[in-house]
Amino acid sequence: SPSAITTIEGEGSDSPMEGSHLLDIKSTGNSKLADIRFEAQNSSGTTRAGGVGFNPDDNAVYLANDGTQVLNVNQDGNVGIGNTSPTRCII
Repeated sequence: SPSAITTIEGEGSDSPMEGSHLLDIKSTGNSKLADIRFEAQNSSGTTRAGGVGFNPDDNAVYLANDGTQVLNVNQDGNVGIGNTSPTRCII
């Protein structure tokens, strides 16, 4: 329970997959997803959640809302909105 905002700083790289690896999020065991979850209560007191993560089965990065992958970008740069298997690149 930090009493202030946590900041991670470090040296960067021109490559998104190389360099200092400031923060690695890894799943363990048989978990197929590695993600960061954001959770908050709305004005009615209902807890809502969303997240960003990686699915190695689809080799895709995703955004999730209430447990559903709503935006997916696969290894080819194809973007799927409401589709976990995108086949087109949006330019």
